[in-house]
Amino acid sequence: MAEILALLSRDLAKMVALACLLAFPLAHFLVGQWLSRYAYQFGLGLTTYLLCGTIAFAIALGTVAYIGVRAARKNPVNALRYE
Repeated sequence: MAEILALLSRDLAKMVALACLLAFPLAHFLVGQWLSRYAYQFGLGLTTYLLCGTIAFAIALGTVAYIGVRAARKNPVNALRYE
């Protein structure tokens, strides 16, 4: 069970990392354009993006772990019976 979860988590981590690498520059540009219209301006630092990436990883890995453990605990005979 641990090996299956590790394999699924590794593939998912690659996809989440790629999504973050694509989304962060675009989000930085769009948020910068949106915030430039206000009188009081502040910048979004690297910490904000790292926190968002960490939360995205935690949600994705938590979801995979929950579904993987739930599927691993089921009896395979029940799944094969209906196919």
